[in-house]
Amino acid sequence: MDAVSKGLFQSGPITAKEAAKLAGNFSTPENDHLYKTLIEAYTFWIENEEPYPTKGGTVPDSPREELLTILLDMKKPSDNDLMGFLSDPRRDVRDVAEKYLVTRIDEDTSLREKLISATSEEIIDPIYLSKTIKNNTAFSPLQVDSICEMINHENSKVKYAAFNILHTNHVSNEMLRKWLKVAMKDGNDEIRESAVLLESRL
Repeated sequence: MDAVSKGLFQSGPITAKEAAKLAGNFSTPENDHLYKTLIEAYTFWIENEEPYPTKGGTVPDSPREELLTILLDMKKPSDNDLMGFLSDPRRDVRDVAEKYLVTRIDEDTSLREKLISATSEEIIDPIYLSKTIKNNTAFSPLQVDSICEMINHENSKVKYAAFNILHTNHVSNEMLRKWLKVAMKDGNDEIRESAVLLESRL
């Protein structure tokens, strides 16, 4: 494990990637020492990796994709931590977090609640809510109500993600008509047009 630790903390990102893959061979939920080391390495690389380009350009190497994959296999993260991973600037990190979200969302009601609130608070991209709705995630009636309320959100991307719930069997005809009326008065052309189109199919 000394070689793994050295590779993670005292080498460049490419070597650290290989060290992370090697660490994966020893990863079990009971290996608390390794888990702590990998958490420290993940934090270390947040602070030491090259900045992610925001306007295009070459994406710098980082071992965090590999590290997060192992960490999520070892232990369940807190809902807040998972939202943090989903809002990470690196696409590869977000993709790992999204795969985990998909495997947990149906069986974890608190995670569904957190996904809804994090979307409403604009902590994470609305695309994750949109995808979970389209995947027919088992939202509770109260959660469906919360999603519908986001059709009134100030952010048009959040509105449009929430609008997807109206295409599901989660909403009654009465609720559907109520929120279509709201959407048809929206200031966003795309929202209004989607509402008119959906109403025409009723």
